[in-house]
Amino acid sequence: MKLVVAIIRPEHRAPILNSINELGGRVVSLSQVRDGGTPVIPGIFRNDHVHTHSLRLRLDIAVNDEQVEKVVKAIGLSPGACHILVQPLDEWLRIASVEQGILATP
Repeated sequence: MKLVVAIIRPEHRAPILNSINELGGRVVSLSQVRDGGTPVIPGIFRNDHVHTHSLRLRLDIAVNDEQVEKVVKAIGLSPGACHILVQPLDEWLRIASVEQGILATP
């Protein structure tokens, strides 16, 4: 299993979530984050910049190894994708029901 972390623009959430669901990925969590910021206006002092921090959504998606490329491609083809990270997911457990693997995702 892999954990795909995608940082996306909020206005593109619905089509990306639909694509992920159609491919069999399970969205584990969705949270609001701010990006690292972009210097836009130099300040008065040297190395002093004003940064804009845009609101983004972070999707944590659990997928089987065979589906990773399809899910990454579906997210990457969306105009709202900003960053995609893929991490190994050694084990996933749901404590309440003792389910393991992809069955343990909400």
